[in-house]
Amino acid sequence: MSVTCKWCPICIATERSGTRNIGQMLRLEKTCDSHLVRVSGRIDTEDIAELQMEVQILRSPIALELSEVTLVDAEAVRFLAETEAGGTELRNCPLYIREWIRRESSRIGIRE
Repeated sequence: MSVTCKWCPICIATERSGTRNIGQMLRLEKTCDSHLVRVSGRIDTEDIAELQMEVQILRSPIALELSEVTLVDAEAVRFLAETEAGGTELRNCPLYIREWIRRESSRIGIRE
């Protein structure tokens, strides 16, 4: 079965204190039915609060589409591990991020 979704941009991260360039920006888009958020770019410590807010305000169950994520830091991996443990689906997670989440979940005692 094939489903067509219309993506509605919800926010585009802005440059913070002049230290980030355009290639390091986080972009979030959600489907109009508010159950899927497409995340692209880099997720780092500065972005977690924004991403966490979006996850909390959306109706459950939700999913994060991660195929366009290019880079994450350790705090972002912990956030993704905890979010997944809380019931959010992580779709098309890049393999290196998936493995890091698996290791971090084991380290901090989150069951997969």
